[in-house]
Formats: sequence, C-alpha cells, structure tokens
Amino acid sequence: MSILRKIFHDSDEDLIEKVKGQSSKAYFELFTRYQKAVYNFALSYSHRPEVAAEITQECFLKLMTKAATFEEGKIFRPWFWCIVRNQCHDWYRKEKDERLELESSSTNLVENEGTTDEMFMQLLQKIEQRQIWETLELLRTSEREILLLWLEDLSYLEMAEVMSKSQDGVKGLLKRAKQKFAQLWREKNEE
Repeated sequence: MSILRKIFHDSDEDLIEKVKGQSSKAYFELFTRYQKAVYNFALSYSHRPEVAAEITQECFLKLMTKAATFEEGKIFRPWFWCIVRNQCHDWYRKEKDERLELESSSTNLVENEGTTDEMFMQLLQKIEQRQIWETLELLRTSEREILLLWLEDLSYLEMAEVMSKSQDGVKGLLKRAKQKFAQLWREKNEE
C-alpha cells in the first residue's frame, strides 16, 4: 500500500465499519480494492470467466450482508478472504460432479489497429497466463489457495487465519507449494 493511500484513504477496517452503517461509498471502495483479486481467486477454482464473475458478485453480496458480523478491532483482510474462500468452496462442491474445463484465453485477442508485434506479444502473454493457470490446477487445492493468498500479499498471520492453520503450518505449506509449482512448471516447459 502506498504512503499516500495510507494517509489519504480509509483503512479497510474503517471502510467495513462504514459499510455497517450502510455507506455505499465505502462499499464501492472495498469493491474497487478487492474485485480483481477476488475474481482471480475465483477463476482459479472455476476456470471460466463467467463463473468467476458470478462468484465475485456473490462474495461482495456476502460482504454486504455479513458486514454486521465483522468485529471491531479485527483485521479485515483475513475475515474477507475467509468469505471468498468459502464462496469458492461452495461453488466447487456444487460443481464437483461436472467436468471442469479450462477456457482458452487466446480467443479473446483484441482486434485493433495495433501492430503485428503488439498482437504477438499479447498472444505470448495470454499463452503464458494460460500455462500458469494450468500449472496451478495441478496443485492440491490448499497449495493453490496458499499461493494465491501469498500473491495477494497477505501476511503469514493473515494466511493462517484464512486457512485455519498455524503460522508455521502456513509457512511450510507455502514453501512446499512454491517448490511443487516450480517443479511442475519446469516439467511442463521441458515437454
């Protein structure tokens, strides 16, 4: 978080307190801060953008309806990420009988007046992004979750709270998840 943001903007905890008081401005600020991260987390479960968008909406609806349960003095991020994780688990349980499909992101190439080089670079980025998601899918759910939470810069304490584990358990899981991802990435790219 930038210094200016800390000085001039409310903390997440201040905002959720305002959401309790029905402040739509505070709700929108939380949505703006977390929407992309929640969407990416949901996408790691669903592999379908439309489902990830739906899960994201459900998470923010749940944020609004559960705001009253947020205890003053607690840290917002672990509380909210528990909601996100639970929504993803709920979706996964409902969909576990269906075969999960990974949607090719290369179908969404932007057709504009850009140069061939720009379009080629977009394609390479989308291919790499797809390979990252495919590699993440090979991990166990807990390993994938811990990596995504780590990428969102949650502290060990926050990750421990979200994952219902000890800090040492989180550190060990994160280390193993990073190692496993690196190994799978190397194997996948040697093919």
